[in-house]
Amino acid sequence: MTLIFGLAGVGATYFILKEVGLSRGVCLIGSLTLALNPIYFSLSYTFMTDVPFYTVFVLSAYFFLRSIRTDSRQAEALGALISWVAIGYR
Repeated sequence: MTLIFGLAGVGATYFILKEVGLSRGVCLIGSLTLALNPIYFSLSYTFMTDVPFYTVFVLSAYFFLRSIRTDSRQAEALGALISWVAIGYR
């Protein structure tokens, strides 16, 4: 399960970098840097909560950034809900 969160965290990192306006190449390099980070990579194979927390936190930040950019109340509410899930992981 943590390995799935690890892959989702890499994808979420790509999308949050895309949300702040970076190019596709920079987003790919940023997400691959996370995926190949020895600490992140090794924690993806454990039962520790660092990787699931990171994934849920980045998803929450993505929806908060989207709510700022589009002035969407739904994205803001979803970001708040997901941040509560992140708090539950820690």
